[in-house]
Amino acid sequence: MNVNPNVLLDKDFESGVISKFIKKYGLEPKDIVFEITERTPIQSELLFKDTLNHYKEQGYLVALDDFGSAYAGLERLLSTKPDFVKFDISMIRNVNNDKIKQSLLRHMVDFCKEYSIRTIAEGIETEEEITTLKELGIDMGQGFYYSKPVDNF
Repeated sequence: MNVNPNVLLDKDFESGVISKFIKKYGLEPKDIVFEITERTPIQSELLFKDTLNHYKEQGYLVALDDFGSAYAGLERLLSTKPDFVKFDISMIRNVNNDKIKQSLLRHMVDFCKEYSIRTIAEGIETEEEITTLKELGIDMGQGFYYSKPVDNF
């Protein structure tokens, strides 16, 4: 579930709406991953962390989306303690030809593995990118190489 970090703080965000949704579809909290985008600054870090912890304590998972694209990436990583980190397409595009990107990703993947954070590469488009990402230890990938978006409705 893609979530602007400030939506969890919005007074119009209906309390219990997610619980109703998962009950309706026979899901459990562990089946839901909140993807928190790094592209939006958080209005209140303290309130955001409290709200996020509230959901994590209930068993929901958290992904830090667009990691490496903007704002306080490392600070957001440390404050959210996510279950997943999704590396932004800007870090993935042509990674096979960029030693600096490879080095940065290798270190970030090692850090994530040390803290049991699963890693996802966004925007994969070539076999060469996949090969390099596998060598770097990335856990999962998504992108046009695998499939273009589909309309399920």
